[in-house]
Formats: sequence, structure tokens, C-alpha cells
Amino acid sequence: MPRDDKSETSQKSASAIIGYEDFLTELKTRISSAQLRAAVAVNKELLLLYWQIG
Repeated sequence: MPRDDKSETSQKSASAIIGYEDFLTELKTRISSAQLRAAVAVNKELLLLYWQIG
């Protein structure tokens, strides 16, 4: 029975796809950076609020 291309592609591991690991690494870095910027912004706003409240 002949194998179709779909089954061969699905059997490849994720790391076998060229550039996939680099893509994931960059994506994780960007997400972490955005989370950090968001946390800093929230902390800044809370500090300003607490300062105004006294």
C-alpha cells in the first residue's frame, strides 16, 4: 500500500522542521518581554496611584 505525503510529514518531529526551534525561541522571548513590560507598566500605575492617595 503506498504511503501518502501527509503521513510522512506528520511523522516528522517538530525539531526536524527547519527553523521551527528558532521560531519558537524567538516567540517565547517576545512573549516574556511583553509580559515584563506589562508588569512594569502596571507597577508604575499602582505606584503613582498610591503616591497620590498618600
